[in-house]
Amino acid sequence: MSDARVAEPGVIQIAFRDTRRVLGDLVRHRRLFWEITRREFSDPHAGQALGAAWTVLHPLVLLGIYVFIFGVVFSAKVGGTREMPLDYTAYILSGMVPWLASQQAALRSCGAIVSRESLVKQVVFPLEILPGAAVVTTAFAQLVGVMVLVVYILVTNGALPWTMLLLPLVLVFHWMLLLGIALALSAASVFLRDLREIVQVLSAVGVFIIPVVYLPAWVPEAVRPLLYVNPVSAVIWVYQDVFYFGRIEHPGAWFAMAGITLLTLVVGARMFRWSQPMFGDAL
Repeated sequence: MSDARVAEPGVIQIAFRDTRRVLGDLVRHRRLFWEITRREFSDPHAGQALGAAWTVLHPLVLLGIYVFIFGVVFSAKVGGTREMPLDYTAYILSGMVPWLASQQAALRSCGAIVSRESLVKQVVFPLEILPGAAVVTTAFAQLVGVMVLVVYILVTNGALPWTMLLLPLVLVFHWMLLLGIALALSAASVFLRDLREIVQVLSAVGVFIIPVVYLPAWVPEAVRPLLYVNPVSAVIWVYQDVFYFGRIEHPGAWFAMAGITLLTLVVGARMFRWSQPMFGDAL
């Protein structure tokens, strides 16, 4: 009789296995996923005059405020050169659209589990759907912002850059990144109820520590390295390459975004699956 034993899976194998299971559950239960996403649009705004339209109007109003303050009030002279081909408004929009999507997804994710206590305590319910629905809701609003940006570039520039062909790939990577963040935050919020407030404060501050409303060259050299070690900067630079520069201006950011997306999704899925059995007792 052989004493050989089957090797136990390592931490990395378990993490990738959890990631496959999370994605598999979202696909397997896609009808339920769609129904929860539909409710994610309508339930928070039930009884309001504009209803689910606020899901899109809120980020659009924020976009308008940032563009007015930084693009109109400050009216920095940017654009018209090879280095900076489009105007300052296009620069702000190309970074603000993905930033607001990330911000909204993070905030929605904090309440994805704690606000659905009755569903959480139903053992057969695939809980991965809840943070997934928060991401899809945000993605819909982001697509509206993308359309606004595309129209603006067409009107002001007369044509779209060839890098727009890369947009579907960038969106998929970004949404996978947001899914990883949503899984991690939704799980952590069950045990740390203040997490939403922390995320809200960080979101308000975060827009000023990424290259969205200013150029990296405007930052003092002493603190400029902080931009390059900030993982969110890589995401913003990828979007700016697609919409604003019309070329791969930041090749390192593309590799960084791919790596960050994979790492965040795997870690988020592992956190969610590991803590899921404890949700019922914590709520």
